[in-house]
Amino acid sequence: YFSDLPVTKMLIIDYALGDMSVRTRVQNMRFDRSVIVVGSDYVDRRRLNNSWYAQVLKQAVSEGLEGAADMNQDRSVQLHELEFFINERVNELSRGMQKAFIQASRQASGVTFYLD
Repeated sequence: YFSDLPVTKMLIIDYALGDMSVRTRVQNMRFDRSVIVVGSDYVDRRRLNNSWYAQVLKQAVSEGLEGAADMNQDRSVQLHELEFFINERVNELSRGMQKAFIQASRQASGVTFYLD
């Protein structure tokens, strides 16, 4: 369903609860553009608060793209820096109750986010 969008790059942040279906779909699709899916899954559903769940991922992605993920201080965030930061930050904010993931198409492997 992404292939009909008239764009060359996409960043998708998935707040859906459940079986990480967007991640699975991205893994099984071929893209002619750069696609990055950021999401997280829960460890223990019984202790999950839905609004808190979405906030953790949102906060981690926002902080990372605002510069906290810029590990080498070059005023840009490369995909591997963002992935490392989001994984660590989601784990920290959720006290280990969520596991973040980034799934990227082959074309997105060199994507860099430039900071203002």
